[in-house]
This record gives sequence, C-alpha cells and structure tokens, in this order.
Amino acid sequence: MEKSRILLGEKMISTNILVKVALLTATAYLLSFIRVPLPLFPEYLKLDIAELPALIAGFAFGPIYGVMVIFIRNVIEVFTKSTTGGVGNLSNFIIGSTFVLTAGLIYRYNKSKRTAIIGVICGTLAMTFLGLLSNKYVIFPMYGVPADWIVLFTFVVPFNLIKGAVNSLVVILLYKKISILLK
Repeated sequence: MEKSRILLGEKMISTNILVKVALLTATAYLLSFIRVPLPLFPEYLKLDIAELPALIAGFAFGPIYGVMVIFIRNVIEVFTKSTTGGVGNLSNFIIGSTFVLTAGLIYRYNKSKRTAIIGVICGTLAMTFLGLLSNKYVIFPMYGVPADWIVLFTFVVPFNLIKGAVNSLVVILLYKKISILLK
C-alpha cells in the first residue's frame, strides 16, 4: 500500500505526519486556554503548557514540526482570542519556537531520555535568554512600554525559567507514553 505524501516546498511530507501535527496543534490551542497566574508576577504573565504538544512534535517528528505547531497555533490565536494585536503572539512564537527548536535539535541526534533532559534544559536557557533580548528590544517597545532591565530580570527571566521547567518536566514524564501513539 502506497503512503500518501504532500509536496511542501522541495520536500515530500507524509500526510500521516501532517495529520498528527494538526492534532498536536489543536491540542496546543486548547491548552492555551488554561493559563494560571503566578503569585508575585504581573497579570499578563500567566503560566500555560501550550508548548507541550509542540515539544512532543519536535521530539517525535523533528524540530521544524514543533515550530510549525507553535506558528500555526499563534496564527489561529491572533484571529480568535488575541487581545494584544498579535504582539503577545509574536512574543510567544519567538520564545516558544526557541525552546522547541533547541530541545528538538539536541534530541534529534541521540534519542535518549538523557539527551531529552539535556535538550529541554538547553531549550529553557535559550528561550530565557532570547526572551530577555526580544522583550527588551522588540516586544516591550511594540507595546510602547520602556523595557527596564530590572523589570526584565525580576519578572521576565524568572517567568521563562519557570515556564520552561514546567513544560520540560511534563514532557519528560509523558513523552515516552505519548510517542507510542504517534508512531
């Protein structure tokens, strides 16, 4: 039986993988509605695990698929629930795709639990660093708010470390169980 494939750019992609990526994107979108405020953090910084399906896609199919999940989810959110004119979604895309791309690239070359842990730690650190820079030079200025280094190091950096740690812990606990369903 011949497998169905779709031409995407120069590369053929299995429709089976595209369907799974679509399901993971839908799951990410639904998870984005579950946001938990953290004590001592500004109201706009709420914790969610919407990057979890993207990280699963990145581990299962490759980092580009994980980034696709984050990109499509954010595009859908811009049209369905964004209250920031897309600025918050841009920030989420920059930070989330950095996390997933870094972790996925590291995991891709040695698929073991140890490498997955190293990948999510590096992904968390990369997203925190890029989140700091993107908030300072892109996101805060787009809101018209001065990006004070004290505010960034007091709220943005710890928030991204917490968010990365939570998403990392959940994916490490669930990935092997979920990956069986994706294969």
